[in-house]
Amino acid sequence: MPRWLSPSKQKVLKALLKGSVFLPYHAASETLTSLSQNSTFRFGAAYSAKPLLSTAVVDCVNAIKTQLGPGRHPHFCQLLVTAEAHGTHIEYAPSECLSSKEATAPVVIGGAVQGLLTNGSSNVAGVSLFAAHMPGVEFMPFHVKSTSLPELTAAQWDSLMQSSMSSKDNRCNVAAVLLSEPHFTQVDELISRIQGVLPSTPLVGGVTQPNAWGVNPWGGQRSLRGAVFLNQRTYDEGAVGCFMQGPLKMDALCDQGCRPVGEAATVTSSHRGTIMQLDHQTALLVVRQMFQSLSDKDRELQIQIGLDTLGSGNSFVTRNISSFNPHDQTVQVAVSDVPEGSVVQLHVRDPQWAQNNILKQLRGYVARLPEGIKSNPQQLGSLSYSCGTLAHEEERMLHEAVPNSPFQGAQFQGEFGPASGGLQTKSFLHSYSSTFGLIRQV
Repeated sequence: MPRWLSPSKQKVLKALLKGSVFLPYHAASETLTSLSQNSTFRFGAAYSAKPLLSTAVVDCVNAIKTQLGPGRHPHFCQLLVTAEAHGTHIEYAPSECLSSKEATAPVVIGGAVQGLLTNGSSNVAGVSLFAAHMPGVEFMPFHVKSTSLPELTAAQWDSLMQSSMSSKDNRCNVAAVLLSEPHFTQVDELISRIQGVLPSTPLVGGVTQPNAWGVNPWGGQRSLRGAVFLNQRTYDEGAVGCFMQGPLKMDALCDQGCRPVGEAATVTSSHRGTIMQLDHQTALLVVRQMFQSLSDKDRELQIQIGLDTLGSGNSFVTRNISSFNPHDQTVQVAVSDVPEGSVVQLHVRDPQWAQNNILKQLRGYVARLPEGIKSNPQQLGSLSYSCGTLAHEEERMLHEAVPNSPFQGAQFQGEFGPASGGLQTKSFLHSYSSTFGLIRQV
């Protein structure tokens, strides 16, 4: 397997990296910084369509080494594999990228996805690897199987909370990446708990593909579950993720793919996911009035309901309408809870409007970037998590705004990102969105 550093440098680092995967990688990063004599962030992204998984991963690793350049090794990687191409050997994917004897290995998270976004195409089969050389940053990877907070030490949580609540010290920011197995239905609650503790922390990610394990060589389906990776382990339940803390900035951009239509109303009576009253009238009556006010063009598009639990009317998260109950005149929404005081507005799925909106956000974001990033696009790393039913032009749009910036994108079963357009911090689970996590040094 390819090595990130020379054998002599590996020996120096072996003693530093022994211990639990939950220990931060900051100490190693500092040593690697001095070894590489380079303190600038640099990113790389690679794709391989080779049919043998091990060959495809090695192909990506070699491409990443070339992109990062001499003396730089990755501290963080995201490995995405399509189940269609490599499902039978999905559990071996992390070990192909991270040998058990590789003491200098980066933190690796990842999973099996529906399709990759690469070379201007969507739903592409193969292997995709994103790598980040981020000296001075601590990485705290985790795996969870419930909505409880990840198992970090008290000192780590204290440090993360201090950094998250402080907006004055740009040298120590916090960001998070999260990937969940599709049967982990409580992931929305997990995100809410993480952001309750780390309220200003940007969090991006997505829900991986079910049926990721392929066909048993001896016959029959092996598992209907998805697969997520953490370092050398592959899991078929829960979620994996990584907190990053240090001189970094992650900006989360999201477009939900749904255009608001009609008038908004306030929830005045509800129980869990059932809306009983809107503006003190029966919910079904108000929603029918909303339907009747739509134009003929909008009536032909798929309808979703937008919920703004903050009550501001500009931070909607779209959800499916589960059912209408003519007997009780109620509306059931595909969400665990609709708090009273929430603002509700109908949304229609409009792919063209969504693409124009995310492109507008990207252009505005690039206009605010420091000139040093614009002239050195390898210092901006871009992760894209997109719904499988959208028109996938994320790579083209990013490179139109920032040519040659390393980009990794894939199609997911759900996306984690901010509630509305523009730069936000609080993230939610979306079902029809395009989300970006853009990482750079500060």
